[in-house]
Amino acid sequence: MKISSDSEIVNSVVKNFQDIEVKGKQVELGRSNCRGMIECQLVDKDVIKYAKQLVKGVQEFTEQFKKVDAKKQNEDGQDKGKFEM
Repeated sequence: MKISSDSEIVNSVVKNFQDIEVKGKQVELGRSNCRGMIECQLVDKDVIKYAKQLVKGVQEFTEQFKKVDAKKQNEDGQDKGKFEM
């Protein structure tokens, strides 16, 4: 039985998260004195900001995942040498 990590699978999964992009839209009302519309504009800007932070965090996490995979690949190579005859 062959037991090993598979970087191809890891890379294909990680790529899906690395390709996420938030294309921020400018939320502008021009002039308005309607408090609800002004608050909505501020909330929209916060949502865009937090969405970008979330995506950045997920992408940073995927980089850590790739490092773990590289370490496992190295360990698999070392273990393989121990069990080969």
